[in-house]
Amino acid sequence: MFSNRDYAHGNELTIKTAFLTLLFDDTLYVIEPETELERGHADLTMIVRPDMRQYRILDILIEFKFVSLKVAGVDGKTLAQIDRGAPAGIARGAGKTTGG
Repeated sequence: MFSNRDYAHGNELTIKTAFLTLLFDDTLYVIEPETELERGHADLTMIVRPDMRQYRILDILIEFKFVSLKVAGVDGKTLAQIDRGAPAGIARGAGKTTGG
């Protein structure tokens, strides 16, 4: 859980760090941040280790986008009252994002 002070300085790197902390599993995956791809970079890739390919485990590619409250067109009070499933719709409706 982040405090209001954390949100003031939060960005894409903050979110990526939280995901790396939660998803890190070096027994199943080789985890690579900022993997170079044909058209750019993926924020986080989790590639199944060669010795684990025998199991039904999928490679994972994650791209993070930070959407500020201003860009989303809402304030903190309004966001606190929105249903938990709604923020994804707010981000899509904003039409633009900031960050990498």
